[in-house]
Formats: sequence, C-alpha cells, structure tokens
Amino acid sequence: MKAKAVLCLFLTALLGLSACQATPEKVVVSKNNGEFEANVTVSAGGTHEPDAMQDIIYNETFSSTDGSVEFQFAIEETVTAANMPVLLVEPHFLTSEDAERIAYTIFDENSVFCNTAGDYPWTAAELEEVIGIWEALLDADYYTFVMGETSKSEMESDWELLEKKIAEYSALLSTASQTCSEFAGFEIRDEFYFLYPSSWTADMSEAEINALIEELDDAFEARVISHQVSYKYSVSTRHKSDYNYNLVYVYPWYPAYCGNFDTEYYQSLLCSRDEPATQEQVEAVREQALELLNAPGLGEWYIASCEAEQLYCGHMVVSVTALPVLEGLHAVRQPQVSLRDNAASNYRYTTAELMYAPDGTILKAVITSPIDIVEVLNDNVATYSFDELMEHAKTYFSLSDAYNYGMETTLDYYGAENIGCTVEVNRAEYGLARVRVDENSDNYYYVPALILYGDVTYYFTEDGETVESYENRQLVAINAVDNTIINSVNS
Repeated sequence: MKAKAVLCLFLTALLGLSACQATPEKVVVSKNNGEFEANVTVSAGGTHEPDAMQDIIYNETFSSTDGSVEFQFAIEETVTAANMPVLLVEPHFLTSEDAERIAYTIFDENSVFCNTAGDYPWTAAELEEVIGIWEALLDADYYTFVMGETSKSEMESDWELLEKKIAEYSALLSTASQTCSEFAGFEIRDEFYFLYPSSWTADMSEAEINALIEELDDAFEARVISHQVSYKYSVSTRHKSDYNYNLVYVYPWYPAYCGNFDTEYYQSLLCSRDEPATQEQVEAVREQALELLNAPGLGEWYIASCEAEQLYCGHMVVSVTALPVLEGLHAVRQPQVSLRDNAASNYRYTTAELMYAPDGTILKAVITSPIDIVEVLNDNVATYSFDELMEHAKTYFSLSDAYNYGMETTLDYYGAENIGCTVEVNRAEYGLARVRVDENSDNYYYVPALILYGDVTYYFTEDGETVESYENRQLVAINAVDNTIINSVNS
C-alpha cells in the first residue's frame, strides 16, 4: 500500500488540483436567452430587514447517474434573508493618488520611501547591512533558523548563490553613496521604467523597447523602510484588450535579487517557530486588517477568515482573507481565475490577502481587483427559492462523474472502475457572486447566489483505502436570479 500512496502523491502533483471543475453536460449554465436580464427587473414580493436570517436544512444521499460518485448532503446553515440586490460594477483602475493614499495607510509617517527604478541607488550602509545578513546565513545553524529544515543539497546550493551575491555587492561598496536619493513620488508609469535598468536595455532597439512597454502593465514601485523592516511596495494597473488588472502588493524585500532570503529573514526576526499567536493577538490583527482595508477608499471589506497558522518554513503568523461588502451585503469567495485563460474582459475576483506577525507587524498585503459600483439595477430582486436552487444543484451533481472533482490523472492510471468517489456536501453560503455582463464588456454583475461546499474523498474500491481527499472545496455556485450555474472559469 505504501507504493500506492507514493504514486498518488506524484500524480496529485502532476495534476495541479485545478480549482474549477468541468461542467456536467445538460446543466443550464449562464443562459444568454434574455431570461436573466428580464428577471433583474422583477422585484421580490416583500421586503426584509437587513439582519433577517433563514435556515437551510438539507439531508439526502444519492449517486451520480453513472454511479461513479456518491453524494451525501448534510447541510444545516443559517444564511441572510435580507433584500438581495443586483449590482453593475466596473474595475477600479488604480491611480497615482491611490498609490500614495494606500501607502500612507499601510505605513506610518515615520516610514522612509526609496526609489527602485532602474539600477537601485545603494548606500554604503544598506550594502553593509544586506551583506551582513547574507554572511550570517552561511552558518548552518542560523541558515536553518531562518529558512527552516532543508536538504543538505538545497542548503549548499543557496550558499553558492549567497557567496556569489556577497562578492558582487561587496564590489559596489567603494562607489556607493552615503545618503539615499530623494524620493521621486508616487507616479504610476510604464512598468518598463521599474523593471529594466539601463544596463539591461543598452543594446535594445526602440521597437523592442516599445513592444515590451505594450506587453507590460503600468506600475509604481518603491522600497519602504518601516520599523526596521525593508519592504517592496508595488501598485500595478492594466487596461488593455487582453485583460484588466489592478493589484497592490507589499512584502519584506531587499532590492538585491537573491532568492527569498529577505522574506524569510524578516519572518525569522518577527515570528516564533514554537508559539502560535494567541487568540487576543488574532483578534487584534483582525481589527488592524479591517481598519487598513477600509481606509484607502477602495470600497468596504469584511474579514472572511483570520487565523493563526504555521508557514512551511516554521514561522508562526496570522493570515487574513477579506472580501468586499456591497450595498451592505457580503460578496462570496469564488475560485480565482487565470488572467490569460479566456482573457477577453477577464478580471481577477476581488480579494485581499494579508499576513501579520503575531505582534501586528505586517508581513504581506495583496489587494486584488478593487471595484466600483456603477449602478444598483434592482435593490430587492426576486429570486428562486432555496428548494428550487437545491434541486438544480442535485441535478448538476447527478450529471457529473468522478472526473469532475480533481483526480483525473489517478482515475486514468488505475482505471475509473477501481476508484470510488464520495462527495459530502456539508456547507452552504448565500451572498453576492460575480458574473460577466458579456464577453465584450469590462463590467460585471454581482447577483445573489447559493454556493455549496464540501469534502471530496477518492478511495480504492477493492479495500476502501483513501487515495486522496480534499476538504471544504467549492463545488457549485448557482445564480439565484435565473437558477443557472455560474461558470467559475471565466466569470
């Protein structure tokens, strides 16, 4: 059985565990027959208070029509019964003013901003500091303290890189400035300006440079020194025919292009390997993250999750996920899309991911795809009942098969007849989900939707041994306005 387990892990790695399943045939997915547009104009028969709630209780066991999957519904949830709107939204394209406002929300007035464009203007003190960090990492015990347990070959490979970088940056000391250059401000411009120092482009033609500029985003980047931690602060925006993109990204960083040593180094200074964050620290981080997100003028947010966790390298941190609040209602989490798949009008789902040291020092902030509300199309739209939505979900599941839930390679290798699949549908969420207006529009709708989650288990039919299992997977999202499946691949 050990050989089976090893092979399954290998196959799982090959598979990559896509977040989106193929849609079963004969299920209604995002109809384009005008029904949705007509339904949007129909208001619900009554109104409800913003804090009204309702129960969803659904228990049933059934199999897919081909017999390859057993479904076990065990849902007992209390969800909102408030008036549900339909909203038209558009991407919020980040500006230089946004970049400055967000920067001074994340970092306090004592923080120092430094230019990063082109060849970074190192000062002698900065060089001595980063060289000192790298030299310390050449000690095996300190390397393990910072980077966590690694193989001897990986450690030696890192040491080879570090020695090369120490020599390279030591050579810069003799010509390094004694003071930082004056900060040039928060102007967003061609990303080429920040990514390509003059030494890289000296032999490029004007046509080659222009082609690069056309391919790249617009951006602003800076190094920020705050409370003795060095950060990279970047703001990227893109409004082009292939896809749209808006991103704020903060993480510990030295402008030295030497692996992930800078991130791990600061984590090792700020985070314990032995003691997780206390509940009081987690709650303090929750409040801090919410205050940060709701301050910069990028809409209203709520904290979807905030929990202490241990990173792969052993450091104890507090991780936060936030989602938008739209007209007082929570948006639901949806599987993130790839920007280059079905790219026309593609825009990543709106999320914020933050990570803090237990003491509240920020370690990472990623704000993805902010949006602006264009119009409230209906503030109390008529929706299908939960019974009708659940029946559609049951039809959807019945027409699926074992290939729809994430182990295609394993099923092909062992033979689908030798692998069983059980899906326990055990959690429901009701809120606002994003759907596309149409493939030629930059705008999107947020609509009331029922989202079902569950645990998936694949096992050998011969002896019942588990092959692989996944917990809390999003299984299906149903548009409550027209009772269609929301296509997560390009919605």
